[in-house]
Amino acid sequence: MHPALFFMPPPKPVTYRNLELRKFYEYSLGIYRKVRAQPLRKLVVIPVILPFYYSMLTFFAMAAGVVASRSAKFWAAMGIWFAVWLSLLAGVSFQAHYIAGGLGLAIVGAMYGVRLQRVYAKDFGKALVLLFVGVTFSVGLIFAGHAPDLERRRSVENGLIARGGRHLVMVRYDPGRPVQRPDWVFNAADIDASPVVWARDLGAAANRELFAYYRDRKVWLLEPDSSVQPRPYPAP
Repeated sequence: MHPALFFMPPPKPVTYRNLELRKFYEYSLGIYRKVRAQPLRKLVVIPVILPFYYSMLTFFAMAAGVVASRSAKFWAAMGIWFAVWLSLLAGVSFQAHYIAGGLGLAIVGAMYGVRLQRVYAKDFGKALVLLFVGVTFSVGLIFAGHAPDLERRRSVENGLIARGGRHLVMVRYDPGRPVQRPDWVFNAADIDASPVVWARDLGAAANRELFAYYRDRKVWLLEPDSSVQPRPYPAP
């Protein structure tokens, strides 16, 4: 519903057959309109995204490099890092994994800072490494608990695989489900060879073609907003 870059004009309206997809892209269209009206609002993602990769200890090391480094390589890395951020801020949306390709540049900055600290305070370098590992591990535990939907989906899929045979799971969401929650409907690259295939419940008429194609599979209905127990799909 909107272009990739916020300064580009909106395209023609798009029609979606599925309610969840339409709600998702309407939500994205709202973000595009807000960013287009006020581009500087994109800067708020910086303090949100950076902690995904770094602890404050990493920032401390990088700050030391910025203050004390006279290396041309260090400043070249920081210049490219800034350019990567600037280019990504031109996009409508910005998520943590978008910046992953430039992560090594930031590590360069942090490592220069660690080297400088090692030169000026030999004993402090070891303590910094231990603290960095401890904080990084703690942050990892926090983020690990943020995907309950995907864990429940994996449990459902494993349960069906344990039953044996081939299965088709029709997912029906509650109309009030927030668009930011993870989607249950995705499949392996070779869909037809998968023991479990996931699809959206589009209603009896729209599902008929899918049921005919997968007529050798057991069809289940799953409503993840109310229960994670699949039940046989109701007969028409």
